[in-house]
Amino acid sequence: MPRRERPLDVGDSPLLGFAADLRAVREKAGSPPYRELGVVAHYSAATLSDAAGGRKLPRLAVTLAYVRACGGDVDGWEARWHALAAELSAAEEPGDGDAGSPYVGLAAFQPEDSARFFGRERLVEEVRARLADHRFVGVLGVSGAGKSSLLRAGLLPGLRAVLFTPGARPMRELARVLDEHPPGAELVVVVDQFEEVFTLCRDESERARFIDALLAEAESDVGERRVVVGIRADFYHRCAAHTGLARALAEAQVAVGPMSSDELPQAIIKPAVQAGCTVEGPLLAKIVADATGQAGMLPLVSHALLETWRRRRGNALTVAGYEASGGIHGAIAQTAEQVYTALDPGGQRRARQILLRLITLGEGNEDTRRRVPCCELDDDPDTAAVLDGLAHARLVVLDKDSVEIAHETLIRSWPRLRDWLAEDRADIRVHRGLTEATAAWEAVRRDPGALYRGVRLAVTGDWAKRHDADMTVPERSFLHSSTRAEELDQALRQRRNRQLRWLTTALSVLLVVAVAVTVVAVRQRQDAVSEGLVSTSRQLAAEAETLAGKDVARAMRASLEAYQSYPTVEARSEVLSLASRRDYQALLPSPTDVRTKPAFTPDGHLLAAPGAPGRVDLWDVAEHTRRGELTGSFGQVLVVAVSVDGTLVAAGTEDGEVLIWRLADRSLVARGAASTSPVRELRFSPDGRVVAVADADATRLLDTLDARAVATPGAGAGSGSLAYSPDGTTLAFTDRGGVVLWDPRTATAVGALPSPEGLLSSVAFSPDGRTIATAGAGRSVRLWDVATRQRVADLEHVDSVAQVEFDPTGGRLFSVDIGGTVAVWDLARRARVGQLLRNKNHGVGAAVVSPDGRFIAGSSKSGFLLWDRTRVPFIGHVDTVSGVAFDPVGGNVVSSSADGSLLVWDRGTRAPLASVPGGGTSSLETRGPVVSPDGRWVLAGHGGKVVLRDAATLAEVGTVLDGHAMEKAVFSPDSRTLAIIVDTRTVRFLDVGTGRHRDRDLGEDGALDVNYSPDGRSLAVATTRGRVLVWDTGTGEEAVVAEDAHASTVVFSPDGTVLAATAYLDGAGRVVLWDAATHRRTGELTDPGGRFSFLAYSPDGRLIATFDHDDTVTLLDAATLTRWAVLSGHTGPVTDLAWSPDGTLASASRDLTVTPWTTDVQAALGELCRALVFDFHDGVPPPAACAGLNS
Repeated sequence: MPRRERPLDVGDSPLLGFAADLRAVREKAGSPPYRELGVVAHYSAATLSDAAGGRKLPRLAVTLAYVRACGGDVDGWEARWHALAAELSAAEEPGDGDAGSPYVGLAAFQPEDSARFFGRERLVEEVRARLADHRFVGVLGVSGAGKSSLLRAGLLPGLRAVLFTPGARPMRELARVLDEHPPGAELVVVVDQFEEVFTLCRDESERARFIDALLAEAESDVGERRVVVGIRADFYHRCAAHTGLARALAEAQVAVGPMSSDELPQAIIKPAVQAGCTVEGPLLAKIVADATGQAGMLPLVSHALLETWRRRRGNALTVAGYEASGGIHGAIAQTAEQVYTALDPGGQRRARQILLRLITLGEGNEDTRRRVPCCELDDDPDTAAVLDGLAHARLVVLDKDSVEIAHETLIRSWPRLRDWLAEDRADIRVHRGLTEATAAWEAVRRDPGALYRGVRLAVTGDWAKRHDADMTVPERSFLHSSTRAEELDQALRQRRNRQLRWLTTALSVLLVVAVAVTVVAVRQRQDAVSEGLVSTSRQLAAEAETLAGKDVARAMRASLEAYQSYPTVEARSEVLSLASRRDYQALLPSPTDVRTKPAFTPDGHLLAAPGAPGRVDLWDVAEHTRRGELTGSFGQVLVVAVSVDGTLVAAGTEDGEVLIWRLADRSLVARGAASTSPVRELRFSPDGRVVAVADADATRLLDTLDARAVATPGAGAGSGSLAYSPDGTTLAFTDRGGVVLWDPRTATAVGALPSPEGLLSSVAFSPDGRTIATAGAGRSVRLWDVATRQRVADLEHVDSVAQVEFDPTGGRLFSVDIGGTVAVWDLARRARVGQLLRNKNHGVGAAVVSPDGRFIAGSSKSGFLLWDRTRVPFIGHVDTVSGVAFDPVGGNVVSSSADGSLLVWDRGTRAPLASVPGGGTSSLETRGPVVSPDGRWVLAGHGGKVVLRDAATLAEVGTVLDGHAMEKAVFSPDSRTLAIIVDTRTVRFLDVGTGRHRDRDLGEDGALDVNYSPDGRSLAVATTRGRVLVWDTGTGEEAVVAEDAHASTVVFSPDGTVLAATAYLDGAGRVVLWDAATHRRTGELTDPGGRFSFLAYSPDGRLIATFDHDDTVTLLDAATLTRWAVLSGHTGPVTDLAWSPDGTLASASRDLTVTPWTTDVQAALGELCRALVFDFHDGVPPPAACAGLNS
């Protein structure tokens, strides 16, 4: 049962009276659960519950949504909300503005505020003490910890110091502040918001020079200069990528944590007393209880106190004023919402545009504020008015040259702003690129060379058509000039082609004479052309990466054009990534929207799908071509069904009509009007005599011969979905009470499945008829036992579920949520095993599964998306996929999960061939799988137990370890011996045939990794003390390759001539190569800030695969140790890699999938061209890059 609401002691409190009356509206509506209200109101249950909690005045939008969902008087409540808001404001605000306020709100304390800066005395002394002992000090803390205030109001007063923020041009800012002081003068250089060198400075060389300059100031022998940098904690890893900076920070840093229960009251009470105010005891206790020990809370506290001070009663800060402000967790959102809702629609659009400009999207870290020069904004009265309103509320800070958000807490705390940022981050990135390109164009005095061209112009042009109002006048001018330049370039190319043809004959006569003279010039020209081609290639590859999650066809074209322009690493990366892993495998065009639902024929060859009004399209699923149409004079088709024997096709329209065709000759055999409401669902009975129809008015059964109604089991009650049991004895349909089970033979209801969420959106029978799945607004899929009518499981979703569909095998369930994501569930384990879309740009509305389970078709805004099970990642684990390996003989894929489960996959069909269930407990100690070179055995460990299994069946052969940790294991090339790192200190050599073993103890050292040489005569060992060793497996003799390599992975090249290792040293990831015979170091790659966590050679030795625990795989050229490609497509960190003998690479990931990648560039180019010709029917011919490929 839902928890009872806290009783309200209304008394004479208008706020509590407002909340009590809101509750009365809900009670009058039958006291629906807040979870059900949330679906209708489009706000979370917690937000609606808080609205009636009486703690603060809810936002107007929330109030009206609450009332509307309960069927209340919306206009009356809107008037009442405004009256209460005015009453609270009049009662609590003294009307003298912010003059004399003891609190600064979202803004940081400044040096002039030092007299009212309390609570950080201990921390200020700690920074000063560190500064006395060290000339470079880092001050670190999360956003909202109070770093800026500490530096400005705590540290600066009393020091000879300068303070600045880096901005986009940090070297210029540093020079500006240092020019004011003679060289060598004693000075403390304070750099606040140091993270701007990463978020705003795009020039990596300037960034490096700036950091070097700061370090040089602190290390100089001339004068006594000291440096203090304030750094947001989530950028520490970026700082660690610079060796000198990492060393300086390691030597002296101060962490700015939350205020303690002793410090926070001082920060609240002392400024108030200083201003002649008092703080009520209950108010102090409430704020201290809410905020003590919580990271990043200080801006929330300060803003809430400022708003409470504005609502003070006399000189007293009261609980009532605090609650009216929204409190710590609601004050910022309430202030921002009040400013926003007070604007007219035009002003609201302008506010949205401005605020989004003031944010830099995070790359692996949180979004950050962005200081914007005033010249970037339009100079018009509307913009000025919005900025003034935001600045008056202290949400933004204005100075003479720039504007920025007062504090990043606003980004996290205002739901509307968070929603704007989440709506389409890709569009925001396109806009930000346009803004930066416009600024660069202006900086070079509108040089035409700085204009957009090609794919980048096309992408931005598409965005501009949808977001014209978001652009400034200079941005429109830049885009117009780019378009005009592109048109002129095209015309010039055409004219030059004509001239070239005319001149060809004359030039041929002079060619022999000119060759000797122009050789040098040609070479110089070639170099210049190559540089331009490289730049173009990289730009096109970046566009492909951006488009990959939005428009697969355009992304593939951009990647092909990039590679054709020049085979850069970036172009190669996009070609290989898109060839191996795409959001969907085909797009069948359709003029319809996401409301429609197609159907497969029983043989799985055809997909009958809603087309244009008056048409149902018949698509060949394998060839992705239209094979025919079912036509007539009727409206837009919303849903299609095919009879079980495949002879009939039924379609339901938005006008309530039902049409039935004979598929063999495409003839219309019946037509009738079920009602005037749009048809929501159609299902044929298993015997094909009846088609069941669901709409908003009723559930009806129509005769397939003439489309006349023969029964109305759900008369007077609208239905959203229906389904027949496989044997036809039960029809399940939804109504407002849940699901009705109806027997068509007796025309009687035989049972019901209740639904507390009200009308359900979908119902489906399992293929064996024993289980029913239901879904609706409750954010879960419910499974019911048909025989007992009991609910047996809930599959929890993150959003309300629109549709459920069983896999024909019965082992899996597919669900589509209202956001458009298709989730895949394992029914045996009642767990989610993956999803079919990386994002919600496509907005899938309905999905159907082919009878053989190979294809899934989903309706979307773009058309019908088609997934082919044989061409998607391996999906089947319910926990992090921790390991992957290939069977080198049979070709199957073996994967393990953090829960201890194992799966053997058919590489072609992606179907599991054998499995071992998990132990239910996720463990980072899962090891393996390790497959023997002869393909007979699989070794895997979980929870302290290591087991040897048959590689084909996964049947247990024997226990290798029990109660000991296995760090790593590897088979010898002849498959007879296992080398196992046991409990770090011991390497055990196990005879697989006899089970006998011998141990080699490393003493005080320990082992991290072991690997055999291809001939089995040597074993390479990476130790915990940083050494790399090679043991002779015959004599046991040990050779030391390196003493201080600090390797985590060590492996031989396939020909045995090279020993390679990965390491992390001095804040940088490293790959090191040695000559295996002489142990001489032959190569090294260093990646500052990166980590190479794994290393594996391709079978031919050309490539090295590695990863950095992000969602990409890096391929290195083994000969030069340069990046060859970066494979992207996973949505979670990569955990393991494996090569197959044919050169296919497989990667395991925390996103629950295993992805096979091709590393054959020509094959990948051919795949992309083939896909553009056969799989994506958008009317655009494939690019010229496909002309010479056999597709």
